[in-house]
Amino acid sequence: MSFSLISSQNGHLHCFLFRFPDKEVQHEITCNSPCSVLQALETSSKFCELREKTWKQKMETRQQEKTMQRQDLVIQTTKGKKPIATHFPCHLLENGQILTISTIFNDSGEATAEPTQIYTGNKQYVIFYIESKGGKKTKTKQLLKNKSLEKFSPLCIYGICGETVETALTRDGRFHDNVFTKTCILVESDSDPPRCVEMNVLVDCLDKQTFKMILEEKNPTQAATAPPQAGSNLLKEDETNSIQLPMFNTSTETSAKYSGVRSHLRGEFGKSTQGFSEVYTVKKLMELSDSVCMIDVEGVGQGTGFLLFDHYILTNAHLFEKDGILYVDGNYHISAKVTATFNKENPNGSDLKVIEVKSEIIDFQWGSDHYNRHVDFAVLELQDIDTSTGLLRRYSPDPKKGGVCLIGHPGGGVKRTDPTTIIERERRGEAFQGEFGKNDRMDMLINTSIEENKVKYDMLMNPDNTDVTYDTCLFHGASGSPVFDESCHVIAMHTGGFPYKYEGVKSVIEYAIPLLTILENFLIKMKDRNNVEILTKFTREMTCSQTKVHVFSLEDHLASPSALYITT
Repeated sequence: MSFSLISSQNGHLHCFLFRFPDKEVQHEITCNSPCSVLQALETSSKFCELREKTWKQKMETRQQEKTMQRQDLVIQTTKGKKPIATHFPCHLLENGQILTISTIFNDSGEATAEPTQIYTGNKQYVIFYIESKGGKKTKTKQLLKNKSLEKFSPLCIYGICGETVETALTRDGRFHDNVFTKTCILVESDSDPPRCVEMNVLVDCLDKQTFKMILEEKNPTQAATAPPQAGSNLLKEDETNSIQLPMFNTSTETSAKYSGVRSHLRGEFGKSTQGFSEVYTVKKLMELSDSVCMIDVEGVGQGTGFLLFDHYILTNAHLFEKDGILYVDGNYHISAKVTATFNKENPNGSDLKVIEVKSEIIDFQWGSDHYNRHVDFAVLELQDIDTSTGLLRRYSPDPKKGGVCLIGHPGGGVKRTDPTTIIERERRGEAFQGEFGKNDRMDMLINTSIEENKVKYDMLMNPDNTDVTYDTCLFHGASGSPVFDESCHVIAMHTGGFPYKYEGVKSVIEYAIPLLTILENFLIKMKDRNNVEILTKFTREMTCSQTKVHVFSLEDHLASPSALYITT
């Protein structure tokens, strides 16, 4: 199997073909823009049809046997038969490459693919291979999440020059936790004497090499670390509302202390999210998720939004900024085409409902409000009225602790949920400190970013800060997602994270702006503009909810922001 190493994706145009094992016909795909192999395949209605048919046939067999029914997609080249990940960059395929598509059962219950990320700019890629069976003393250890994938060995892995082996394998998504919790070493299959590569080695010199894995237990002095969270390296690199991390002592004693803190937080996480495993809660969240949509600002970026009331969408203001250019002018006019896509849940792209957004924005606030609270929101108006119910009826003030659940479109992909737990204001420092002491280079990068973002860090650590903080795997593209509490009330809007760059971009905790803050500022602005129509609709919507709202008389002038308040 050969690939073309391309340093730039600009202006690429290529074709490849695909076939299913039981079909002789080959279907052609023309790709003229950067995307993953799966995204390119899904542009073909024939691919979607054959995949759905294949899945259904296998489902029927599994249902008869009353066994697990999850299936994974396997994408191989006809000659090499080395399976690539579904998020493999399409431009790395040779022109005219033939792919064989098949499906296998996955009884592990774990997803074997990470959210898609499209890398841009001048980046150099390398391709290497890993045998599905381990080397010396490792042959019986599980290396892959899905054991059924073992017969397709070796797996094809792509990496970006400058990143480590661990980063590439984490992104790949097909490897078992054993690979990350134990000491993992790659041994080149055909080298004599054996060539060993550790997980912290850069991928730059691994191109076209094939390796076997050897797993060993970590030394007693070597702290066992959990595998990176799914998507931890997929955070967008230009998050304008991100907050960096604080500077702390990184002695061995401090590291040990805060390793315990992180363990405690993980323990609390388990307790706090138990409510989201109840069938009633899950069903309710799925019902409410109908109001969540993907926001696409053409040529600028993507994010998430949700129907607030009537035909008005709430999302983040920073979605309308790129490279220092704001695509909303002083007259509240959007200079880019914006669409809201509902029902983006099925991977085959069926049942989508795409609604255009009016070019005149209803409200746009990005900065600090009257109380010096951080605001970052936009209220958009749909061209057509959506049939979903606005989530304003589900509003509730944010709790100070407990479980929360985000629903959004990370990476511009299908709708996802992530139950997590609130990191209380007084424990944010503890969560930050837990990232220190792993190695000197990481500490230096974190400390440098702190110095460059001291103002934002101080905002977060201010005792009066009202943002909701938590740890989530929903990154780029999830900005604007609704945050639900354990009673399925909307308490906040996901806005950004606190990333630092090390082997990609990682994040300690993320934050959301309370819906209370957003609603107060929105109503004040509508009053200032004397927008009677929207104020009337807002009031009517709130009378249908369990939340009581005191809204000033429309005839009166608003003397102070405190003249408006929202209570339960």
